[in-house]
Amino acid sequence: ARRLDADDPYLVAFEGDQIAWSGYISSGKGENFTPTGTYAIFSKIAVEDMRGPDPTLPTGQYFQPDVPWVLYFAAGGYAIHGVYWHNNFGTPMSHGCVGMPVGAANFIYNWASIGTLIVIHY
Repeated sequence: ARRLDADDPYLVAFEGDQIAWSGYISSGKGENFTPTGTYAIFSKIAVEDMRGPDPTLPTGQYFQPDVPWVLYFAAGGYAIHGVYWHNNFGTPMSHGCVGMPVGAANFIYNWASIGTLIVIHY
């Protein structure tokens, strides 16, 4: 099995000891790293707008409309979700979330249930 690594972010979804899905993702970048630890999915939202602070932008915050297949796993807005605005998976890019290709995020959204464990490590 691979691990989610800060320099080579990768997600492996296990069903028992079998791999249900694996592939490159985009994790948090720099100060916005994805928090390590063991979590459980506590909310599933098919599509929603996301926003949050980003002092590097002129507005002081980012805004991303219609983010698909959102699975929240940690307080503070950390989620696994689909990404349609870039195709640079395998590189840290996010404000802390775990971004996936839209089709892969759809699979994970339908595969995972509330309470599914998420383990993040570097």
